[in-house]
Amino acid sequence: MNTKSKHSNRLQWLRYSIQGIFLVFIAQLVIRHAIVPEDTFLPSSEAYCPFGGIETLYTFFFSGGATIPHAHLSNLIILLAVIATAIIAKSAFCGWICPFGTIQEWLKNLGGKLGISPNNSLTKKLDKWDNYLQNIRYLVLIWILIGTYTTGQMVFRDYDPYASLLRITEIQLTAGFIILFIVLIASVIIERLWCRYLCPLGAIVSLFAKFSLINIRRNTSACYNCNICSKVCPSNIKVSGVNKVSKDSCISCLKCIDHCPEPNALELIMGSNNERKNNIQILARAFLKTISHLFLNDFIEEIKHGSAQTAVPA
Repeated sequence: MNTKSKHSNRLQWLRYSIQGIFLVFIAQLVIRHAIVPEDTFLPSSEAYCPFGGIETLYTFFFSGGATIPHAHLSNLIILLAVIATAIIAKSAFCGWICPFGTIQEWLKNLGGKLGISPNNSLTKKLDKWDNYLQNIRYLVLIWILIGTYTTGQMVFRDYDPYASLLRITEIQLTAGFIILFIVLIASVIIERLWCRYLCPLGAIVSLFAKFSLINIRRNTSACYNCNICSKVCPSNIKVSGVNKVSKDSCISCLKCIDHCPEPNALELIMGSNNERKNNIQILARAFLKTISHLFLNDFIEEIKHGSAQTAVPA
């Protein structure tokens, strides 16, 4: 085994270990909520879901720091951490941390160990429609944002398979539990079904992943087009057909590098100076526009209605 393979295998075991730590952390919260008395204070497992930050963002800014039911300030803090991670290393949160993504990935690995795999017809259809199917998650996100911001409630909570997973000890037959059951069964044969096509948090992360500072580069002079990297990619990215993996659906699992038989064919890069400069400028403009919209516009409205008072020196 060459040095690269040893290093890559250690990296994958590190990733699996990190996945396991976060999965165990969430699992113990779920179990503790099920077995301790109701009057005992315990942090909610939902308080660690970054998507709750998206759902309560509007209310938080326009209601003096309040959050919608079932959302917490911790959701916003974790959301910011996830966005920062996406700007640095694409959707690494999905590939290294997200407990629901971990469960789906491990179920697919289990399916492979048991010899369960999709037939060629299904695989070809998914490959053909993959790019279009990924857009469904943006539609889900838009529906959630409109519904949540107009009602002040988590309209997605009853349909969210991850929220249902966190409440699995309640054993209630809801739409969310049905979706959870379907996703878990399908995950045995389809790689990260929910993550790739339906996850609204994944849609948010992918928007910021477009500005990622870290990417995977393919050295065409060293690559002999064995196509192994494309076959093992859980996001169905055709790694062997690009010079740089810039697609925002990359979850930075590094399986392509791990399985590549040529030590110098694939490598992690930080991007050129121009790319970093452009990304920073784009993000800075977006940040300033957001701040302007959230705060300056409100102040202008207050002035118009005579509610903003400015002290005039004597």
